[in-house]
Amino acid sequence: MRVLFCCRPAYGHVYPLLPLAAACRDVGHDVLWGTGEGFVKRLEAFGFRVQRVGISIPEADERVLREQPELGDLPREERFRIGVAVFGDVLPRHTIADLLPLLHEAAPDLVVYDETDAGAPIAAAIAGIPATAHSLGRQVPEMVRRAVVAPLHQVWHEYDPGAAPHDFFTANAYIDICPPSLQDPDASHAGERILLRPDSPPDVGGELPDWVTGERSRPLVYVTLGTYVHGQVDSLRAAVEGLGALAVDALVTVGPDGDPAGLGPLPDSVRVERFVSQAALLARVDVVAHHCGSGTMLGALWHGLPQLAMPHGADQFANAQALLDSGAGRRLLPEEITAEAVAEAVRALLVEPEYREAARGLAAEIAAMPSPTEVVCDLERLRAG
Repeated sequence: MRVLFCCRPAYGHVYPLLPLAAACRDVGHDVLWGTGEGFVKRLEAFGFRVQRVGISIPEADERVLREQPELGDLPREERFRIGVAVFGDVLPRHTIADLLPLLHEAAPDLVVYDETDAGAPIAAAIAGIPATAHSLGRQVPEMVRRAVVAPLHQVWHEYDPGAAPHDFFTANAYIDICPPSLQDPDASHAGERILLRPDSPPDVGGELPDWVTGERSRPLVYVTLGTYVHGQVDSLRAAVEGLGALAVDALVTVGPDGDPAGLGPLPDSVRVERFVSQAALLARVDVVAHHCGSGTMLGALWHGLPQLAMPHGADQFANAQALLDSGAGRRLLPEEITAEAVAEAVRALLVEPEYREAARGLAAEIAAMPSPTEVVCDLERLRAG
């Protein structure tokens, strides 16, 4: 079977798809990736064949704000309108333009796409190839889905005026890596929902610092606001100051392009790195304080870790609310992030057992979900159908 995986070039979009792509390859299927330029070499390093498809989300953001500068002044509760323009118009147009000729040339039997890369199911439908959405975490909220449908239909009809309406977010099936108890209760009912355990990406590489892997006498707290933290340095500084007041050690990451020196002087108990292997690190930490991106949230839950959510954008606010509702963590909104608030929240996560108990319950739920190898059988069935 020939399978084409398509996603936007970002850690939170590529890494969730990697375990299933690797499982397909390991059982002998022919796997090809289509993604933006920034992740071509990274995926090639995993041993995959890769073709450039589409542009990055920051590139699309820049284009939207250049053409509609008034969107940059929107209050936080309305900034989803930037995402509507990005994911409903700019990104799908670039994906379709690059993906259609690739589908013709590669002739895959099945397209697996990250659920936000809505140009992929349009191109697959035009080419007559079945497509399967792959979740990145919790399903795209219904409010966002409704807002994006109209521009997506406009894009669709420009390529294929006679096409019938299409579910851009679930296509022929929906591969769901979110444990059911954490899923949005208003999530749409996909034609077929296939559960998949959110495993760590294979062989992500990168050694952990010696001070992390050696013997420690104090709890270790992992702090991250994701791989792109521009504009969030103040929040990291507040977290660093708060953790410096506790009897803990802390590892802070600022992203591959971040500047560790940008946080200024650090307490002796806090170390800063640009990037570490999160999958390897999570097995060694006690609490995670983070932006509540789906990958970090699910990875920490896979290890049964209590979490402090510090959301700043995108799906992070909805994820943080779900984490709060689950009992496995606490939340600080951007305006609430102070050194004192971070210290108080992390102290509670360390000493109050109910947070860890709730996280371990979710870890057991994740462990019971089907493995990537099991889900490959579902892909083979979809292709045969």
